[in-house]
Amino acid sequence: MDKMISSAVAPASGTIINGIATGKGAAFAINLKVKATVEFIEDGRGEVKGIVKDNPKVDTTLIELCVKKVLEYLDLDYSARVITETEIYEKLKEENNRLRERLKV
Repeated sequence: MDKMISSAVAPASGTIINGIATGKGAAFAINLKVKATVEFIEDGRGEVKGIVKDNPKVDTTLIELCVKKVLEYLDLDYSARVITETEIYEKLKEENNRLRERLKV
């Protein structure tokens, strides 16, 4: 069983949630990074598992659907494991702590 592993880093992004309901919205880059590591396994099973390393409770359906669609488009019968890591959660914790300290004053 052959395995291929690759990683990429890109700017993180935010979205305007109202765009989902109205069909109009926006997405924008933020000054933080997101890293995705994909492990492809040539096993003929076509199983895809997404993992958000920084927050395992996050729904990974979109990650898994995107990878499945690419594998289908390329007619590849691989399984995949996608692990994402981001600076967003750490930055949010830092900002939350900073604001709590500021409110104590």
